[in-house]
Amino acid sequence: MHRVCIQVDDMAISELCSNFRDLLFRSNPVPMFLYDGPSLLILRANDTALAKYGYTSKEFRTMSIRDLCPSGTASESDAVPPAGDRSSSQCLQIHATKGGKHFTVECRTVQFPDKRRKLFMLSAVEAPEQSGERLKLINCMEINRSLVEECPFGIARFNLTTSRHEHANPALLEMLGCTLKEFRRMGLAAFGVDPTERERFMVELRRSGKVRDFESSLRNKNGEILRVSISGYLGTNVATGHEYVQAYILDVTAQRNLEEQLSRAQRMEAVGRLAGGVAHDFNNITQSISLCCELALSHELPLETRSKFLDIMQQSARAADITRQLLAFSRRQVLQPRLININVCLRNALPMLSRVVGPDVSLELQLDDTVESIFIDPDQLTIVLMHLATNARSAMPHGGGLRISTSHSGDSGQNEDMRPGPCAVLTVSDTGVGMDEQTLQRIFEPFFTTRESAFTSGLGLATVHGIIAQSKGRIECQSTLGHGATFRIYLPTGALPSVPALTAGNNSHRILLAEDDPHINEHLTNSIKKAGFLLDSVCNGDKALAIFDRQRHHLLVTDIVMPKLGGIELMKRLRRKAPSLPVIFISGYSEEASALQHVSHNQTAYLQKPFPSSQLITAISNLLAQKIETTADD
Repeated sequence: MHRVCIQVDDMAISELCSNFRDLLFRSNPVPMFLYDGPSLLILRANDTALAKYGYTSKEFRTMSIRDLCPSGTASESDAVPPAGDRSSSQCLQIHATKGGKHFTVECRTVQFPDKRRKLFMLSAVEAPEQSGERLKLINCMEINRSLVEECPFGIARFNLTTSRHEHANPALLEMLGCTLKEFRRMGLAAFGVDPTERERFMVELRRSGKVRDFESSLRNKNGEILRVSISGYLGTNVATGHEYVQAYILDVTAQRNLEEQLSRAQRMEAVGRLAGGVAHDFNNITQSISLCCELALSHELPLETRSKFLDIMQQSARAADITRQLLAFSRRQVLQPRLININVCLRNALPMLSRVVGPDVSLELQLDDTVESIFIDPDQLTIVLMHLATNARSAMPHGGGLRISTSHSGDSGQNEDMRPGPCAVLTVSDTGVGMDEQTLQRIFEPFFTTRESAFTSGLGLATVHGIIAQSKGRIECQSTLGHGATFRIYLPTGALPSVPALTAGNNSHRILLAEDDPHINEHLTNSIKKAGFLLDSVCNGDKALAIFDRQRHHLLVTDIVMPKLGGIELMKRLRRKAPSLPVIFISGYSEEASALQHVSHNQTAYLQKPFPSSQLITAISNLLAQKIETTADD
């Protein structure tokens, strides 16, 4: 026996192996596909696959391995085994031919040995016809998969036996800002804010087997805190016997924020209603007190007695200011806006603001002279400046700097209460201690304060917010701890008709006064007569109508709220007889005062109680002068 030795080099052996693998691939009776792992693009299909599926080699090279499954039953995990895993991966799929015929196949995927690329080999063996039940199972699995994958809220499954997170749907991954691989590595607990919440959830789950609407907080990958509602149940895998938790996670952050805004608005509404209910009677009392003091001070009094009366008036004014603040932050105060130059208003307020902040705080104005005029109640704007200055002074106990500036903005921003268009921007910045995020969220709440003082009402910034909102503007604040605070107020600009300047009237005119409070009626009667006007005073609207029919009157002064016939209805009835009758409304405040916005401002004025008698006399003189000027023009 002779042994024959054939010498073959390594290159020849490699080529021989390659040809052998190629032969096995091409001539295999089972449809086979070679595809790229990262892209899932088909690189090659054997002859059996070409015949079975009806596509050409060129057509296959334009397709993905998933295109073999028109029903979408194939997933990346079905097509590609885990990285580094060379063992086979099997699954049941539905494939379709080019002509649209569907058939069930057993798919087996293995990683192809290639050092340069990550390639995979897929073989598709057609399942026997009797596997119809398996096909129904596939359809059922597809329905369940789509329900989970396309669900708009988060779904996760945790294996309690192996302590492994098995799955999380795309909605949950998007909510947390992570990938499935990151989620499986970190787990849902890693995104929790309070560890005790997870413990309470599991205790409830163990107790009843299911949990409904368990509220918790999660921190996503970007560091944002989310409020979530979690429902779930405890189950057992029938195949493995492993215990698992299936959780359904709904992001309720936006809903909770809206609820908090609504709750805050309702609290302000409740305090506002309380203020409105008290204000009318309270201001009538302070009006009577102040007018009594005025009457007493009009006589010669000892210095000590005069000083006491002045103290009473000062305390009465302070009580009235608190009521105004309550009405202002609740947006129930009747404003008297007019067109003003904001820079002029700031320059006029500078001495007052300097006294408010004190000598340790430097006050700087940076005013843009190109800013257009704004339409606002100037007295209320002064109150806004005073409160912001007081707030800044408290934030700088050891001194600092306060800068007030104006600028022009072409856009008022997103605000439903503010008309779109150009606006003036009032910026107030301090170098104080600043605020944390929690404090910043509450600064405009009524009665909220960080200062422990008996003289602090907690209404300052709430009043500012109410005045600005009622003036169709908006206010925002930016602040961080240790870096001061900046308030920006946006107010609409634009010219509006202004009332002509008025001069003192002729004291021979006859005035009709309708006021139901006997003390106020008496004091106003004395003040008007003392000013030289002729006067008829009554205590209700019905008597005013009767006396107007008997005597001609040049002007009406009326309280808004009176028994039977109120001031607004009285004005309407009298103007049917005298259309040009000037009217001055006075009120301590009531819900009906808001009806003044529907009353023509022509030859009308409004005075909020308490007011000094001199203010009433000035208003009477101005309206009479306006009437004389109008009559002369006609």
